[in-house]
Amino acid sequence: MSKTNQSPKTVHADERIRLNVIGMTCTNCSAGVERVLNRDKGVEKASVSFANKRAMVSFDSTKTDIDTLIKRIQRAGFDAIVDDEFHREEMEAAQKASLQKLQNRLIISALLSAPMLLGMIFQMLGSNAGWVNFVHTPWVQLLLTTPVQFWIGSRFYKGAYTSLKNRSPNMDVLVALGTTAAFLYSFYNGFLGGNPHHLYFESSAVIITLILLGNFFEERAKSRTGAAIKELMELQAKTAIRIDEEGNESEITIEEVVIGDLLLVHPGKNIPVDGVVVKGHSTIDESMLTGESIPVEKGGESEVFSGTINQSGIITLRATKLGHESTLARIIKMVEEAQGSQAPIQKIADRVSAIFFPTVVTIALLTLVITWFITHDSAKAIMHSVAVLVIACPCALGLATPTAIMVGTGLGARNGILIKNGEALERVSKTNALILDKTGTITEGQPEVTDFIALNTTSEQEALTILTALERNSEHPLGKAIYRYGSAQCDSLPEVSNFN
Repeated sequence: MSKTNQSPKTVHADERIRLNVIGMTCTNCSAGVERVLNRDKGVEKASVSFANKRAMVSFDSTKTDIDTLIKRIQRAGFDAIVDDEFHREEMEAAQKASLQKLQNRLIISALLSAPMLLGMIFQMLGSNAGWVNFVHTPWVQLLLTTPVQFWIGSRFYKGAYTSLKNRSPNMDVLVALGTTAAFLYSFYNGFLGGNPHHLYFESSAVIITLILLGNFFEERAKSRTGAAIKELMELQAKTAIRIDEEGNESEITIEEVVIGDLLLVHPGKNIPVDGVVVKGHSTIDESMLTGESIPVEKGGESEVFSGTINQSGIITLRATKLGHESTLARIIKMVEEAQGSQAPIQKIADRVSAIFFPTVVTIALLTLVITWFITHDSAKAIMHSVAVLVIACPCALGLATPTAIMVGTGLGARNGILIKNGEALERVSKTNALILDKTGTITEGQPEVTDFIALNTTSEQEALTILTALERNSEHPLGKAIYRYGSAQCDSLPEVSNFN
């Protein structure tokens, strides 16, 4: 087991852990990993999401531990890394490299498959061009198809082997069976005495290319959805200014902060950790938590939260919650858990997916027998059977719901809507009444002047001009709203001096 998989001493086995699972290719893989984890006597509940490649495990730390769980996943043919701040960058780099590798192989597969596909199309259109006949030569098609089938398509063979070993056959088995049958039948016809006009090399190559294309779009969509969580993480301050017992100030990393530290926060800076104000007075923008655009007044013993923004004054706070205990960290955790949660309808899809493979294989065998019985054409019978295998892929069946949950919760988080889990998202469809109590939920999220009436003055324009000039440098949301309104109404503004 690599060092990256070792859980550091600072990770607490508090009977609940998140693991990034590496190597899953479909929902049957995630179901297999889930079964392997749930077989552990110390595991109370394990839920594995293929959509975000994570396992949520609740376990009794007196009966099992994190390393044991990771070893179980490895024996099943996959790998796992603890999903925490220590491994997050490493995991993101691995996911980025995996997506790039998939993209490169997709491009190579497309370049090798395109000549055969275009040759087939032009031949069907009646073309007798030299290049069309050339790409239909058996040895040319063999050279083009072999790397696609056995190098680029090796992921399907590996996935098929793993799924069969875990007794949970998946779509990889169908793809491997179908494309291999088409390849071997074409090889027989082209080189071992069969009909050289019945070559289906391009079918296996194009099928693998199209499935890779679907996998690439799927992985890219999931990586973009993960940006919602990254945006939340970016609200966390990376450093803080600590005040020691002698009153000296020093800049430290956020990991060095301990509970009880006194931290100095300047205007315009993010609150680094949850804490209590012990000195100073300011207004804090808490819109990322509450949706309220109006800043909140904070003074002595007021509670402040990490990720919120100090707007107007210098404050000193005492740290009370750090790391995964902070309010922002709990929000991030809730979004991650919601993305991996299962909606009730997903359980139906999972049950159908579980019986899909034997059903498809049975239909393919029946197709083979019935077609041969009717036509007495073995070539046609084999190709019809292969067609059943390769097009009957349960990917969409098992992936549609978890992907929808992942994308929905991710977009919601990006727009300030936190969804508790998949069940809550599904129940929203049955909602017939919606009660809103937060400013910013159905409004613009910031104050806006709608009307201006000047009292006890002879010139309304003059009053608006003076008021707008006074609010020119205001940091308060109401002051900014007045300035936006006035600057649109006034041609020029006078200079303000001695403002206090």
